[in-house]
Amino acid sequence: MAPVGKAAAPVDADTLRFKYDQAFDRWIKRSQDLFVLFGCDFRVTYANPTFCRTFGVAPEVLREAGFDGLGLAPDMAAVWRMLLQKALDERHEHVEELSLPTRNGVRCYRLRIVPELGVDGEVEALWVAGQDITEIRGTESVLGETEARFNAVAANVPGLVFQLSLRKLDRSVEFHYVSEGATALCGIAPERITLAPGEFVELVHPDDRDAFFQSMRLSLKTLANWTWEGRLSGGLSGERWVMLHATPRRGNTCSTLWDGIMLDVTDSRRNAEKLRQSEEFLRDLCVRVATVREEEKQAIAHEIHDELGQLLTALKLDLSWMRESDGLTPIVRSKVQRMESLTDDILHRVRDIASTLRPKVLDLGLAAAIEWLAQEFTYRTGAVCRLVLDGLDLCDGLDGARTTAIFRIVQESLTNVARHAHARRVDISFAACGAGLRLEIRDDGAGFDPEAVQVSGIGLSGIRERAVILGAELRIDSAAKAGTTLEVVIPAASLRPPDTRKAAHPAKRKRAARRLRDGGAAA
Repeated sequence: MAPVGKAAAPVDADTLRFKYDQAFDRWIKRSQDLFVLFGCDFRVTYANPTFCRTFGVAPEVLREAGFDGLGLAPDMAAVWRMLLQKALDERHEHVEELSLPTRNGVRCYRLRIVPELGVDGEVEALWVAGQDITEIRGTESVLGETEARFNAVAANVPGLVFQLSLRKLDRSVEFHYVSEGATALCGIAPERITLAPGEFVELVHPDDRDAFFQSMRLSLKTLANWTWEGRLSGGLSGERWVMLHATPRRGNTCSTLWDGIMLDVTDSRRNAEKLRQSEEFLRDLCVRVATVREEEKQAIAHEIHDELGQLLTALKLDLSWMRESDGLTPIVRSKVQRMESLTDDILHRVRDIASTLRPKVLDLGLAAAIEWLAQEFTYRTGAVCRLVLDGLDLCDGLDGARTTAIFRIVQESLTNVARHAHARRVDISFAACGAGLRLEIRDDGAGFDPEAVQVSGIGLSGIRERAVILGAELRIDSAAKAGTTLEVVIPAASLRPPDTRKAAHPAKRKRAARRLRDGGAAA
């Protein structure tokens, strides 16, 4: 800074020019780019050190041999002369890319040819600056190949691949990339979706649009994966079901970007619906078959009880009358007494068969029926049977078919334990499982290998059939000499709301079960 009170000394124009030339010369000499100055006769008048090193030629050789000193092939030399002549004739800057043979192999250069005009407007020289862009072009080539492969993969996806974000101002959707699959899925070209994303939003079914944005906002808030399934009303095939899955990430401007895919799941949805309908049909069929079977059992039990029971009772009365009549010899009286005893046995067997076909204890409720089964099991096998019926109130509102299905599962399980397990203890529990019900039957018996036992073996077929009726999930855990655990999880959809009426007191249920076991079931 000049001293205060004194004007700064004027700088001579020649001095400025000299300093400028010195700085320019230093910059050119240190630059990693090529710099060469051609005269109008295309002779080299100057070349910076980088140019000389690149082509392996000394400056004095260039000054003496001129353009031919570069040792270029005739076709490459012709290209150089054509470019120089073009800049000379048109008097304005030209940019070209050439692959040039250098000491390090063929390299790609971006050449900038700048005519230097004199005061009269004529071209006095031609400056050529060359930038080595081999690595740039190689990277661009790799990126181009990668992009081509990505586009090829994305084009074969049965849907579309996308990248989108939310605008900060109006929080509207903005697409940054959309694959070619948009045309088939949405009926809109990818470029159109990118320019007018609102048209894509309009394709989302009105009933599914709120869920679309709600799931997007949840992903934006938590940076969790964005998943959504809904309907698009456009496309070449009309309304389609799509499944969206995208991964969020923070962009450079603190905005959120989603990279994702939208798949056409219409066919899978249709197949799933058909499968659901088939399962419902199978379940309804099983319910109907089980209902008919139970009705037949009930009818048979009724016939056995009423017809055979009455006939056997009448026969017993007649035998009793004969035994008490006068005039019978001791041998005949003994035979009649024997026949009376056999009639009693047959009558009890008839009652047992009728009770097995259709236990009347079911009329008292499922809890009483389960308690009766446990008492009968203990009475016949001597094994301890413990009950936990805390969750059984969920079954109070079940219809007859489902109530009978649960009863038969427990009955068949206890029959299997008695025939095959030889257990000393059985635990039966009903417990709430979410909004559903879990039935677990556990024994300490011999166990078995579930993989080695056929579905039709040891009563599993009937248990599985009734699990289907209930829409339940059946799991069997067993191993040799390790006991067996049978678990039936009944979903909430198969359970009706609990009845508001109070269930029978446990003591009353036990007394009723005892009466039925002693013969009241067939009375």
